[in-house]
Amino acid sequence: MRLKKTLVSIIALILALLMIFSVLISALTSMASAARSDELEERLEELKEERSDNAALQQQVQDMLDENYDEIKALVDRKLEIDQNIIATREQIEALNERIREFNISIAEKQEQLDASEAERVELNEKYKQRLRAMEENGSISYWSILFNANSFADLLDRVDMIQEIVTADQLMLEQMDAVLARIEEERRVLEVEKQALEDTKAELGEAELLLEEQRRESDSYILQINSDILKLNALMLEYENIEEELSEQITEAKTAYDKALAEEEAERIRQEEARKAALQAQANKKPSAGSVDATGFLFPLPAGQGIWVSSPYGYRNHPVDGVYKFHYGVDFAANTGTPVYATKSGTVLVATYGEWNGNYVKLQHEDGSLSYYLHLDTFAVKQGDSVKQGQKLGTVGSTGKSTGPHLHFEIKINNKNVNPMDYVKLQ
Repeated sequence: MRLKKTLVSIIALILALLMIFSVLISALTSMASAARSDELEERLEELKEERSDNAALQQQVQDMLDENYDEIKALVDRKLEIDQNIIATREQIEALNERIREFNISIAEKQEQLDASEAERVELNEKYKQRLRAMEENGSISYWSILFNANSFADLLDRVDMIQEIVTADQLMLEQMDAVLARIEEERRVLEVEKQALEDTKAELGEAELLLEEQRRESDSYILQINSDILKLNALMLEYENIEEELSEQITEAKTAYDKALAEEEAERIRQEEARKAALQAQANKKPSAGSVDATGFLFPLPAGQGIWVSSPYGYRNHPVDGVYKFHYGVDFAANTGTPVYATKSGTVLVATYGEWNGNYVKLQHEDGSLSYYLHLDTFAVKQGDSVKQGQKLGTVGSTGKSTGPHLHFEIKINNKNVNPMDYVKLQ
């Protein structure tokens, strides 16, 4: 059966997940001894890939479960159909039993009629025998001798009437006997027909009872199969959920280790660049139209004092559009539509276009090799290939692409790796 093959496939997937889980444990054990954020990030990316593969496997399992639930539904529907057949068969058996009861009553009545007719025939036959015995006892006297022995004409007429009455009585008795015999034959024939009908009905009842028993067995087999399949699927799903829970915990631990190492390295780098930060801060103070320049040399990309706030920070979150728990590589600043967006550093516009997810967005290549991204813009103020200065307007805040409201998604990459933008700019 297809369901059994599917269960085998699910078990194979579970074993594959167990192998993946053992690899993750090994990776996390070695991660504890690593100190550099780039090494931790590399391992974290491997874990993300494993999680992506795990999500694909989970979808395959879910597809199989959906298919199996459809099959179980079909089994339930078939059982309901059998239940209806059982009800119909029971009604048929009840009707057959009623017919048998009626046949038995009718046969009993017919038998009584036949017995009465037989008794009548016996009585008539006995009377006829008595008539014959009486004639034998009186001697063999013909009707002519009776007539010739008449004493007078009046006596002759009396004798003629007597003979006629005897003949009429004999004829009537014979006709009654013939009628009774005919009725007996007809009653016997009807009785035999009803007895045969009774036997046929009993045979039909036997077949119906066999069919009912077969339907009951089939229904019971479906119930056992459904219960067995549901238990197996529930057990597999429980095993899968345990693996998924452990996997999520390990990824969270890996992300914590990475963030900690990254924060420590960034803090150290910030301390080493304090002198340069001071100079850049002074430069930023000359740009009142935009947010101030942080000590790292990055300009806050939105105007200062506009009631701007962080609607989604850097890090793991439930995505507001697809609901999936995944990493957010930038910071979302909530702002009104039309709010100007500024270049965080001087550089070249590598991209100024529309994307299905990013909406209208700009990608800048800065002179120090870092990159910055500005997503979900309403309008553009630059185009691909333009050279821009720090604080130059790139466009305006919007809600284009996969967005649930007006905001700026802002990213920074150092050495082609995402960093937390809030470590480089300060909310004004």
